[in-house]
Amino acid sequence: MAKALELPEILLRVGPSLIKKKDILACLSVCKTWKAVFEPFLWREFRAFPDIPPPLALMELNAEHIRKLTIERIDVDMEIFRRNCTRLIDLSMSADNLDEASWDMFANMIRNHTSLRRIFIHCRSPLVPPKHFLQALKSCQRLAVFETDYCNYDKETFPYYLDGCAGLWRLSAEGDRFPIQESFPVGVAFPEMRYMELCDCRGMTIEQQLEWISRCPKLISIRLECSNIPVSLFCEKIPSACTNLTDLHFLVEINDEPLSRIIDALPRIEKLTLTMTGFGTRSMNSLRRHFATLRDINIQYCSSATPAMVQEILASCPKLQGICADYINADAIGPSQPWVCTHLQMFDVHIRVRNSASLHTHRTVYQQLSLLQDLQYLSICSPNPSDLNIPHLRFTLEYGVELLTEFPKLTYFSCKWILGAKGSRDMETVQWIMAHWRRLETFEAVPVGNQWFFLESLPARVQFEDFNTQLEDYDDSPYNSDYDELDDNDEWQSMTWHTDDA
Repeated sequence: MAKALELPEILLRVGPSLIKKKDILACLSVCKTWKAVFEPFLWREFRAFPDIPPPLALMELNAEHIRKLTIERIDVDMEIFRRNCTRLIDLSMSADNLDEASWDMFANMIRNHTSLRRIFIHCRSPLVPPKHFLQALKSCQRLAVFETDYCNYDKETFPYYLDGCAGLWRLSAEGDRFPIQESFPVGVAFPEMRYMELCDCRGMTIEQQLEWISRCPKLISIRLECSNIPVSLFCEKIPSACTNLTDLHFLVEINDEPLSRIIDALPRIEKLTLTMTGFGTRSMNSLRRHFATLRDINIQYCSSATPAMVQEILASCPKLQGICADYINADAIGPSQPWVCTHLQMFDVHIRVRNSASLHTHRTVYQQLSLLQDLQYLSICSPNPSDLNIPHLRFTLEYGVELLTEFPKLTYFSCKWILGAKGSRDMETVQWIMAHWRRLETFEAVPVGNQWFFLESLPARVQFEDFNTQLEDYDDSPYNSDYDELDDNDEWQSMTWHTDDA
């Protein structure tokens, strides 16, 4: 039994749970047996960079271990490597342009890997997928996800695109251009579609996009990005056609009253993203009917969403797992209005305090946060630089950080602008956090005056991110997409990874 952990059968059960490459590398250094067992897991995800690829012979030798492959070019000399990727389930193509020969090789690669579950085409300039490539999608009987951005389709190729997507679970089209036509094609249906994202799609009217959505009877989630939305048509068509719809993600110019009508029209809401919409009093009144089922809400950059609304959501939604909002008042937090969302996983809200707020007020807030033992992401400061002058929580042990003794699941913490205002006391706070939050992986902040002294306190496991460098790419929340994907619970995804790795 002393050598039980040298048995490959046991180690192969451990390997799939190792997500980070640094953990796999640590296992490789234990002994020869561990090296032989764990080395294939280094190749589960592989990205072939055109400028600095590893030796082709090494790629061909380990191709059979690759499950997720990202390529930026398709060369003839990589044919053996592509053919050896026999266990591939996730294929991403990132390219500026593809000539006819490259499209042929891409199509052949799809035909030769019928076990593919996800295909993603990322374009830095518009691409035009040819007919024979779209036909190749049909050969992947297990294909569940097809994602594209900035692809162009014409009247000849569009029917093949729809046909290739007919059996999918998830479809994402971002910035794609579809042919201009009088109506959405008759007789086309998507009986298995659960998740659909139509973001800034051109050529197709919003009415035709709603018709497309209505052809998905099992749809659970919609992400829609457009300039406006015909509210009456949405309310008339979508709830009755998509009876399983629970998740609504809007980046749409819409005011409070029409938004409230859409919220009223849906029988059940679990996830709601309304960033930069007119969410206000009427929408909040409509939302109260869904408090019992609401699991995730994002109302950041909604100027009519008040701190009182945020507090009410936290105090009224027992199943809530994630919240992103602009502000909540510290005075409203406490035993008189306790938060019922005890299983909250994500909290991204600026906690606003009065200039004269007492030590007791601060410690009451930290005490409430300490009850959220399932937190994975915590941000307590606004992402907007103009809010720097708004009073915020004091980030010191004395004022209550010491009450956050244990966050057993917290991996991401952001204090943004509030670090650095107290000099050496910040160093003490950061050191305390690193000693107590053992699962922490990312620490995000903006050191005032570019004071980087506290970086010496970060252990090797924790990555520091300067929030200043991420402002241009900030979209809702830096954790939002990961959190949403984590909690979607796609049956095909979990089934594929666990079954094939066993």
